[in-house]
Amino acid sequence: MKTITEGVKDYIQLKQAYGLKFEAGASALHGFAKFCSKSKYKRITVEIMLEWVQTYPESSHENIARKLMTLRGFASYFKSFDNKTEIPPKELTRYQSNRGNPHIYSPREIEKILSAAKKLGAERGQSNPIRPHTFTTMFGLIASTGIRRNEAINLKRNDVDLVNGTLLIEMTKFRKSRLIPIHPTTLKKLKTYAKLRDQVIKTPQCDKFFIMNRGQAVDGDSIYYAFVHACKVAGIRPDVIGAGFPRIHDLRHTFVVRVILGWLQANQNVHALMPALSTYIGHAEPADTYWYLTGVPELMRFGLHRGQR
Repeated sequence: MKTITEGVKDYIQLKQAYGLKFEAGASALHGFAKFCSKSKYKRITVEIMLEWVQTYPESSHENIARKLMTLRGFASYFKSFDNKTEIPPKELTRYQSNRGNPHIYSPREIEKILSAAKKLGAERGQSNPIRPHTFTTMFGLIASTGIRRNEAINLKRNDVDLVNGTLLIEMTKFRKSRLIPIHPTTLKKLKTYAKLRDQVIKTPQCDKFFIMNRGQAVDGDSIYYAFVHACKVAGIRPDVIGAGFPRIHDLRHTFVVRVILGWLQANQNVHALMPALSTYIGHAEPADTYWYLTGVPELMRFGLHRGQR
């Protein structure tokens, strides 16, 4: 049987024989072969692959995905020499170069953001202080359901069922609608907000669930600057408006990561449950949700290995 080092050498020669430069791939595979040799690994498993990519702690999730993509191709080739070779699922090699590494908020950070949002003042020249309640509730809703920022902004009053505890998300990013249940604690917060909103704003200018002090809808700029300010006060963001991470969208990332970690801690099959989570958060297909595994190295290392068992 070929050794991993021999297999890497032959695989690279095969790739280059087809006219491919394969420079980055060759470099990655040589590194993997050296890692296996040093660790005295004789067979290729998913666990070993993930152990190897974790030796690059500064790599972005795109680079990690590229390395796994290269290893997947090599593993498919090497399996003909060792049928016990494991091949990682292709979903974990997906990446998009325009995606940045997410900031996964700790529960304490989310508490600090919501606390800071409660202290937001009313809009200039306005006396009705609904603004802090609007953004506190919006940020909390995004964090507890993983819905997108624009989905929260576009929620209409009729979309929020305060009796049955559901949200109707209409015509989302992929032009699909979905009905999602919400946690009782989230429902309680929405009821409190709706009651205060109706007491403060007697004649709203729109049918949106979340509104501003004049009764108008929340716009993208308003929620963006409110979040920047809340993070700044909470000490989570650089003291420059619009600079760096974290982002509102990272509340969505955090929700997904916490759900998956909860499944893992409960010894549940993540791969079997992923389609349900994908539908809940409005992804077009489960493969898009798998990206969260590559976006968070510790989740990828723990989650994929456990899911393969």
